[in-house]
Amino acid sequence: MVSSLKEILELAPMNKVMINTGGIAFAERFYLGARKAREVVFKVLWDACIDGDLSITEALVAVNDIFAQNAKQFYKLDASSRYSDAESQSLSSPFQKEELNGPLTDVKLVRLMWLDFSAQHRCRVSFTLCVYLSTLQL
Repeated sequence: MVSSLKEILELAPMNKVMINTGGIAFAERFYLGARKAREVVFKVLWDACIDGDLSITEALVAVNDIFAQNAKQFYKLDASSRYSDAESQSLSSPFQKEELNGPLTDVKLVRLMWLDFSAQHRCRVSFTLCVYLSTLQL
């Protein structure tokens, strides 16, 4: 995947490249596809920065374009991208946790929720080990 993305970025300008995870039916496929895409884009852009082809600022702009802005422009979407950090989120008192940003070493399950083609809510719970092993198979 790394060599394919390098070839694409050599042929097309940064503002024309988009990433698709291909995970349309199952949330795990979307999750793993997005995770793998991030790893590949990071590797390619990191190598470009090391080689002196891109500056860090240009690489950050490229990441934003590849993962969000190019698709918004192509599909003419008027969606504002807002990043929400866990520190800025406030929880109501019944759901308050003592350590919101504590270490996640004790996480055993990953809950994936999504809307399917018919706009029905779907949910699947998977062990983190299964998600990790699925990532290794990509």
